[in-house]
Amino acid sequence: MHRCLTQLIGFLTVFQADSFVTQSQPIGLMTTAFRPDHPLTVTVRLFGGKTEEEKESGEKTHSSKGILDFIFNPYETKIPKELEKEIYQAEGNTVAAQDRTKRVGLYAVVAFSGILLAFFNGFITELRNGPTPDGIPFALDDAGFAWVESNLLTRFLFMNKVGGGVCLVGGAAFGLLAEAEFDTRRTNAEKIWEEMQRRREGKTKKVAPRKKKRRSGKESKRLGAIAEVAFQEREGSAAVEVSAVPKAKKSTDGDIDEQQPRGNTEVSGVASEEDIGVFGALKGFYEKADKMAASQALLLNKQLEEKGLLEKITDESGLKVIGKDEAAKLKSAKTEGDASNKKDGKS
Repeated sequence: MHRCLTQLIGFLTVFQADSFVTQSQPIGLMTTAFRPDHPLTVTVRLFGGKTEEEKESGEKTHSSKGILDFIFNPYETKIPKELEKEIYQAEGNTVAAQDRTKRVGLYAVVAFSGILLAFFNGFITELRNGPTPDGIPFALDDAGFAWVESNLLTRFLFMNKVGGGVCLVGGAAFGLLAEAEFDTRRTNAEKIWEEMQRRREGKTKKVAPRKKKRRSGKESKRLGAIAEVAFQEREGSAAVEVSAVPKAKKSTDGDIDEQQPRGNTEVSGVASEEDIGVFGALKGFYEKADKMAASQALLLNKQLEEKGLLEKITDESGLKVIGKDEAAKLKSAKTEGDASNKKDGKS
């Protein structure tokens, strides 16, 4: 064992490359293979040793934690010392912290009692199995422990190895529960600190300005021309009542040359808020273009019906015919009935 410890201490010896001078450092400090300013410096941390800069600043970052640091510092927290008291007070007001003191006290009492009973089991076992001067087995009645043998529960707990193990394991379990309460307290406090940091960063973080997409020259010219035309049409049509009567001119071969949609449209002279500006003008321009396209589609459909390429579903007014054939049949039947009645009256 001594030889293994000697080899381990020799492994942790510091060798400096410039002077080849060996310096022995205790376990737990930083071990370097070369000078700290050398590019090939290799650092091995076993128990969370600090560098000189960390010692001077008094700070210990997460990267400075060693392999076995969680064993020696299980309750180390990243909360600053100046804010630790306030944050733990805030954590004490949470739901998880209610009656924590009572729970920890109960766990501690049960843990202490379990460990004490386990030690008493060992004491009784030592008395019963220990040698006596007369060579006669030791009697618990002589030592005042007759009550141990009078009860089945006490006989199991104090005169049995299994009972002693149960007491010891139970005490350790309740001790872990008490430790878990403290660990939960530390974890909740760290969550509060992280939330504070997140909100602080959210307030101080500046919103990056949005970059406007630059349009190409052709696109800018096209939008400008559309806006100019829309403004001109708006100035000419504001506060004017426009009515368009469709005109159908039939040529000698029966083709329709031109027809305008029929209807009365009132254009208000007072523009709404959404129509003010370039975007409002563009909106009105596109709406008018849609209406013109619909009129042209209706005219083309009517021309195709006139030529017999499509089934006629509209009458001369451009409206959809609903039950026209049935109405014609009913009218002819009524006319025939009136004529027959007149003949009967004359006869």
